[in-house]
Amino acid sequence: MVKNSGESSALPMKLIIDDEDILTIILIRIPTEALHRNVRYVCHKWLNIISTQDFAQRNLPYSRPKLILLTTRQSRESKFEIYDMKEDKLIRDCSMGSWKGQARNSCRGLILVADENKKLNRLRRLHVFNPITMKRTTLPQCPSSCPHEDCTAWLAFDSSNNVFKVVHMYADQFGYEIWSLGIDTKWRVVPGPFENINDRPFNPDYFTWNDPIAVNDKVLHWNVNKARKYIISMDVTDELVRKTSIPDYGERKAYELIEMGGCLAILFRLSDSQKDIWILEDCQSEKWIKIHSIISSSIQSSMRLRHSPQLLNLGPVLSLNNGEIILFKSYIKNVLYAYELKSSTLKMLKINFTDDHKLIVHVNSLISCEEYQDQLSKLFQPCQIS
Repeated sequence: MVKNSGESSALPMKLIIDDEDILTIILIRIPTEALHRNVRYVCHKWLNIISTQDFAQRNLPYSRPKLILLTTRQSRESKFEIYDMKEDKLIRDCSMGSWKGQARNSCRGLILVADENKKLNRLRRLHVFNPITMKRTTLPQCPSSCPHEDCTAWLAFDSSNNVFKVVHMYADQFGYEIWSLGIDTKWRVVPGPFENINDRPFNPDYFTWNDPIAVNDKVLHWNVNKARKYIISMDVTDELVRKTSIPDYGERKAYELIEMGGCLAILFRLSDSQKDIWILEDCQSEKWIKIHSIISSSIQSSMRLRHSPQLLNLGPVLSLNNGEIILFKSYIKNVLYAYELKSSTLKMLKINFTDDHKLIVHVNSLISCEEYQDQLSKLFQPCQIS
């Protein structure tokens, strides 16, 4: 059959509305904020489609990452301020809620928060919180009775089993405490990284476990001593703790860790004027590749930056654009710098960044902690034997 020249090849609107598969393909491409604020109110059919956790997972890749500035001071209300790299300014995001407490990290649209401790005799609790839907899940007090002030706590995602996990460490002799959302009814404790406490590369009286560097939301890496030859790693899928060797320069060099383009990156300070960047290409074989050197004399400064800061006074915060840009904080000023690897350009950003601030990369999602837990609890119910 030959179509008339004026005949449209588009599908009839009634066919699109009636066909749930076609409608779902269209809806998953709509921004999460619009889905929650407007689209779900169109009709019951659209609401039912949007409300499933399968839809929330499929919509996630279409959610645009945002660079969020948060305050870590417990007494202040945490608000979402989005930094726009092109405009070089902060924008208040009113589509997301706020809370009082300390945000630890963001994972697939959910944020791990330690609540505000108003009473000295009450231990702080950990919550998994969705700032779009304002739904949250409160975790029970961990076995170590940690006050959640000087500890490591991280929300990760086990993609092999489709499970969110909270990994917590207060004292390495106690071990890692792990909570799987929707599965666990109590915290599980797995052995710490050191079989013998004398093997620690640090003095426990002066050492606190900081937050890890997460790669692909599931492999966690801890820097336990900047002068040692290894870091501590954990894949939340098997929950096994490993020592990962780092590149050997023949002598001790201070280093820092960040995530770059889906890989772990390590920045060695070779001198006051040079930092070398290596990435961990394969975690199992511990294969590292050097990808770049930041050299003071080669840095191209932006128009606003009259004098380039000394490299020894800059520490990496995170990377953007698939590892093409590294954000550095100044140890002596409350400012941030953006370094572009391709052009070796350093630019000072218009952000007042103090010790009370934290930058995270966040994507909005409709993933619900409560519904996710209900879904998993049915999936992992024990079999009834008649």
